[in-house]
Amino acid sequence: MLHMNKIRVIYTLAAVAVYALVWFIGNGSHSTEATWQEEAAPWLGEAPAGLQMQTIRATTAEELPCTEFSIPADAAWQQKIIATYQLEPSQYGATTLYTNTGVLPVYPNEQPQLPTGLSPVLSPRLIVQEDGSMLFYPNDPNAPKDETTALRLTPSFPQCLPQNPQWDIVSSIILAVLCFMLPGVLCCAVWLWGQRRRVADADTNYICYALPALVAFVGAYTDFFVHGFDSSYSTYSALFSVATNMICAFALVKLTQLCRGR
Repeated sequence: MLHMNKIRVIYTLAAVAVYALVWFIGNGSHSTEATWQEEAAPWLGEAPAGLQMQTIRATTAEELPCTEFSIPADAAWQQKIIATYQLEPSQYGATTLYTNTGVLPVYPNEQPQLPTGLSPVLSPRLIVQEDGSMLFYPNDPNAPKDETTALRLTPSFPQCLPQNPQWDIVSSIILAVLCFMLPGVLCCAVWLWGQRRRVADADTNYICYALPALVAFVGAYTDFFVHGFDSSYSTYSALFSVATNMICAFALVKLTQLCRGR
């Protein structure tokens, strides 16, 4: 029994470590500078001094998280943002909200299209507070999107556009597949095929089913929650990850039985 417990501990630690490594590789570059470079640099160039960033969490499962940049009081930067996106002011007490009807990017012919989610329309927003400091949102994904009323604007700094946006899409797909398949495939492949363990082994149910389900749920929930999704959406995504990993694990176990005849 001691030997069996040791095996389970080793597999548990290894599965968690591999999942964490994959998560870090896919998300480790999401710093303030990297996010500015991706969302704002093509329009505004180099980031302002004192820039800070936070993710505004979605409040319902239907909403998406939103990036918020905090910029110290700077009249030049305020006018630069307003002019670039052609924003119009609305007064709310001591703060001023600048918005527009949306921006439909017109990219130079030699530059690739940026992936912008469900709609190509951006919804920039700027809040100027009483002390002059600013809260800037390059794109509110939850704002209404209407291409017929959006302004057609060309990014001011096309050299900041990603040169290989297709790779960004491919890498996102790969990470999604790993999230929804990795624990089940990894545990079963190593246990049944790498170590040549039998399906009837006493630890197979834990390593091939219980452990992948646990890692899939905790890992997916943490991933979505850290990225600002609502807790209910994170839970649904985690349950979906458990289901897909269980399907992969079940298929590998059955394939092992067919190949070995037992």
